[in-house]
Amino acid sequence: SSCNLRSNLAQSSGHGNSDDLTPKIPQDLLSMYTGTTHIKMPSNLPHEKLKLAILDLSSSNLINLPEEVLTLDTLRLLRLDYNYLTELPQNLPRLLNLEILTVAFNRLKSLPPTISGLSNLKELSLESNDIEVISDEISGLKSLRVLSIYHNPLSYFPCSIKDLACLKEFSFEWFHYTQPQLAIIQKGADGHGN
Repeated sequence: SSCNLRSNLAQSSGHGNSDDLTPKIPQDLLSMYTGTTHIKMPSNLPHEKLKLAILDLSSSNLINLPEEVLTLDTLRLLRLDYNYLTELPQNLPRLLNLEILTVAFNRLKSLPPTISGLSNLKELSLESNDIEVISDEISGLKSLRVLSIYHNPLSYFPCSIKDLACLKEFSFEWFHYTQPQLAIIQKGADGHGN
């Protein structure tokens, strides 16, 4: 099923008044995108009946992940790109079926140690955040196939990344981790090009 969320917004207030931004969500909804509409998540989500598989909260001006999202245990894809998140909740592993998590272009400083509890996660996109350290708990993501962490001020990678046996794609700025850094090698020892 799909849902025209903008028309649902008008219907949710009864008179087309856009002041009430809490939509009525159909129970057969499989995918929802909020975009830049500044929709607030309804606090009374019928999570035991809702079969939502895809939730896109990109560009929603989020500073925290709404608790209601963590009740959507059928979610397979969660997009949180282009928000203001500085952390992910410790109870994120409540999303047992989550396969794809994108949190690019936020302000994350680190990942919660509980991230390893996302046993079905296959793709994790963390690019353009403020992450300095990836903890060893990442090795618990045994199903992870794609890890994208470029444009982060990482100081090092944990050795446990080698334990991600399913990992097929690992995106980062490798030239920052060469000794000496590639930019110095390319310019030459005197600071000028060859």
